[in-house]
Amino acid sequence: MAPQLHQRPPFRAEHLGSLLRPNELLDTKLAFEAGKIPESQLTAVEDKEVKDIVATQKKLGYAAMSDGEYRRHSK
Repeated sequence: MAPQLHQRPPFRAEHLGSLLRPNELLDTKLAFEAGKIPESQLTAVEDKEVKDIVATQKKLGYAAMSDGEYRRHSK
């Protein structure tokens, strides 16, 4: 049986808050802010990217999930 990595790391860390946003999401936010696409298109991309990042966290075995703050609008 292969050893489990990071079962008991020598530090405490919690996964909270923002994650790096994918390029598709960044490009879509810029297009929305420039008035080139409707809000519904931005929301659809946000929904897809949030589902993807939550699936990634589940696959990695995280006990708590974050939406990465992908819906946050800041410059």
